[in-house]
Amino acid sequence: MKSLSVCLFCGVAALLLAAGCSTAKVPESADPKAAGKPEKKDPPITDTKAAAAKYFAGVEKAIRTRNIKPWLEVTPAEGRSRIRQKQFDTMLAALDKAGTLKSTTYLGVLDHTVVLDYLWKFSFERTEKDGTKLQTELLYIVRIYKAEDGFRFAGSGFKKI
Repeated sequence: MKSLSVCLFCGVAALLLAAGCSTAKVPESADPKAAGKPEKKDPPITDTKAAAAKYFAGVEKAIRTRNIKPWLEVTPAEGRSRIRQKQFDTMLAALDKAGTLKSTTYLGVLDHTVVLDYLWKFSFERTEKDGTKLQTELLYIVRIYKAEDGFRFAGSGFKKI
């Protein structure tokens, strides 16, 4: 039963990642001011590690406070209008199944020359009805790619491992 719950949770997390990478336009924007306006681009990233860490800190704060605003504040302008409150609420509901967020840990970077994957671990804990404590760890990736004009965010999300 416990392994089924873990598999189900990992499947939901994978679906959330896939949904988060979608580029389709959906009318309900979390930022009403951005609706109907052309997306502007942020300047290229010069310090990729600092940019990834700042982005992750915003995502972590959004999860801990259950408020989408810190996530929107660190999201590049060209992607901000694609983040929806409903999507955020769905992610929180899936994470709630893992338990209480206990800690996050920076794991390092995977350098693929033109793509940099910065890795963090989210550690959750929950107590089963029988008193058993279960720990769930999820991998979170912030991906940055080399564009013609410098480095830019490619996306982020939880990865099933």
